[in-house]
Amino acid sequence: MIRFNEAIDEAWMISLDHFQQKLDQSKNWFLGVLGHDLRNPISAVYGAQAILKLSQNLSEKEKGILQRSDFSLKRMTELINNLLEFTELNLGRGVVINRSLIDLSEHSEKIVQEIQLAYPKIDITIDTTDNIKGKWDASRLEQMMTNLITNAIHHGEPGSPVKVNLNSKEGQALFSVHNQGTPIPEGIKDKIFTDRFTNNNEDTTKEKNYGLGLYIVKEIVEGHEGKIELTSTQEEGTTFTVALPIH
Repeated sequence: MIRFNEAIDEAWMISLDHFQQKLDQSKNWFLGVLGHDLRNPISAVYGAQAILKLSQNLSEKEKGILQRSDFSLKRMTELINNLLEFTELNLGRGVVINRSLIDLSEHSEKIVQEIQLAYPKIDITIDTTDNIKGKWDASRLEQMMTNLITNAIHHGEPGSPVKVNLNSKEGQALFSVHNQGTPIPEGIKDKIFTDRFTNNNEDTTKEKNYGLGLYIVKEIVEGHEGKIELTSTQEEGTTFTVALPIH
């Protein structure tokens, strides 16, 4: 009788685990479809925005409204892209790395210029060493840099500059992004790189969500056999530093 009960319990646990896996898979497929389908209406709004900007009769107030809606559209596009990437990871497909010889300095400068155009009111500076070349996945590293820089914009002190630095040392390319603002508490520094982290700093009225961007950044860095580190203090600000082996 004891063995029979144990067998029943084991069968129950296997069945429950199988059900949970199916449930998670269905949830991930739903998120993937949702993220993909959301791109269509956003593209339509982008088109409408472009047409409205052609008007020569816009008041300053109307121009301000268009600028704020542009910011919201860009932010929404970033969130959807992160959602789709997160879904790919959770479906077990992982981060695919396609290496080719690239100039990381050139790519980082291009990304900073693009983000500066998207956020004209934010002072984004870049200090880079010329000709840091290696075999990396260009599109993945551009995604990593974009996530780190926009994360610094969204979570830094309003109006404060974002500083980007790229150099090489001891066979590694070092890419860092720095901003000023409320420091990230020591107890959650490792947790913000996970896919289920939301920080409320023990204050439920001021919830701060770091989103999926840092989780995706970590997966891209590790896919390149690299490491990411975080330092954050009230005096020095917050800096994310990525170390990538140069092959």
